[in-house]
Amino acid sequence: MDFQKAGILLEKINALYKNMSVDAGSISEIEKDLMRAYLRQFYEYFMPQPGQASETEEPPVVLDLPIERKERKKPEALKPTVSEPKVALPPHIAAEEDEDEPEEIPAPRVIKVPDPPREIPRPKEKVQRELVSDSDDDLETLFEHHQAKELSEKLSELPIQDLSKAMGLNEKIFTINELFAGDQDAFKQIIQTLNGFRSFADAKEYLIREAAFRFNWSHPERKNKAKNFIKLVRRRYIS
Repeated sequence: MDFQKAGILLEKINALYKNMSVDAGSISEIEKDLMRAYLRQFYEYFMPQPGQASETEEPPVVLDLPIERKERKKPEALKPTVSEPKVALPPHIAAEEDEDEPEEIPAPRVIKVPDPPREIPRPKEKVQRELVSDSDDDLETLFEHHQAKELSEKLSELPIQDLSKAMGLNEKIFTINELFAGDQDAFKQIIQTLNGFRSFADAKEYLIREAAFRFNWSHPERKNKAKNFIKLVRRRYIS
């Protein structure tokens, strides 16, 4: 037995063992196979040799392979996919490629022309006043005025400052029911507007438009009451 070779082999075993113990968690298969080969060869040094004593069987040659350490590969960064730019073909080449494809003929578009908006005539205030005056002559007779001759008539035509205070409660209720169809708000609005006028002419136009025509003062049952109310209104503008 060659102790010198056995000693060299033992040193290799120790060196490989130290190297493997440094990183025991990641021992490669090459290191394991090499360790098995060293141990097998070391074991065979101590086995009895068959045949003559002079004839010694040389141990098999063990190649001293370099130990490769596994390197942990870093994950490769994902390379962004770059789409190849589309190359626009020249007009004449594009036209040649499209010759084989059938052309689609677009359907004719029907454009509907909207009818012009109809103009709705708006009634003018002056025209309305003329129509009211001309259409019902009876309303004009309500505003006819005769000069007072008797003393009692003259006393009944004294000027007043406020129409809302010129009537008593009973007379006011009677006027609202007879001449304003019981509409108390309309009565108050008209009295307030009449107090703001400066002439009876303006008051007359307003009464015809907003009250006499609207509430049909020309009706035989309302004529006398309407005349008395108009006389009261006239006194508001006596200076």
